[in-house]
Amino acid sequence: MKKYILMLFLFILSCSKEEPNTFSGVFTGDEYLIKSQVSGIVERVNFHEGAKVKKGDTLLVIDHREVTLQIKSLEYTVRDLMLQVNNAKEDLEKAEKLFKSSAITEDSYKRTERRYKSLLLELNAAKYKLLAQKENLKKFFVTSPVDGYVNKKMVNTGETVLPGMSIVELVRPEKVYLNIYVPEDKLPTVKMGQEVDIHIDAYKGRTFRGKVVFISEKAEFTPKTIQTKEERVFLVFRVKIKVENPELVIKPGIYGDAVLK
Repeated sequence: MKKYILMLFLFILSCSKEEPNTFSGVFTGDEYLIKSQVSGIVERVNFHEGAKVKKGDTLLVIDHREVTLQIKSLEYTVRDLMLQVNNAKEDLEKAEKLFKSSAITEDSYKRTERRYKSLLLELNAAKYKLLAQKENLKKFFVTSPVDGYVNKKMVNTGETVLPGMSIVELVRPEKVYLNIYVPEDKLPTVKMGQEVDIHIDAYKGRTFRGKVVFISEKAEFTPKTIQTKEERVFLVFRVKIKVENPELVIKPGIYGDAVLK
């Protein structure tokens, strides 16, 4: 009898202990959405979905013939103006000597000076335009800002792109985040920097480590990604957890369970 009472007591005690709060969510990657800065026809695409890219890799090339012609024209203009400026400078130096010796009038000297200054202004303006067009040319060669993988390909060779149009979405797999949604009554259990255990169905028996990096200040309805309709009517707060993924086994889009201790 005493043994039975002791077992019953231990059972009630274990039931009274508060279980960890577990919340399900979807993993997202550290995503980079790249948009076109110029308009034109896509000449070449150097990637496919799932491809690994490095920072600085050229992802695609947009038709840049018009800009290239403008650059060549400006380069010719700059060379021509440089010759004119050099000649005008020599003329000014001669005019200055002649004026000092009273061989020419002040008006004649001033005309030579004005011509030199005018040509110098034209040269500087042309140099500025040339530099601006060379910088503009870089926009027609879309490069990767980070090391990562192509998550979404949004354009193909021969298609026309416009400024602001999405071209490609990259993801850095070593940085993944689990977004969970916590009801208001459970929110006090969540703290910034709090360590969290993460479980994934595909890796049963394995625990991943995470840390809370964001807690929303505004309540929202549970997103449609949550499985049941009943759960989607609740007001919740989004909590973002950064999860360690050194082996790159966690993929964006899969589900995970976060255990808040």
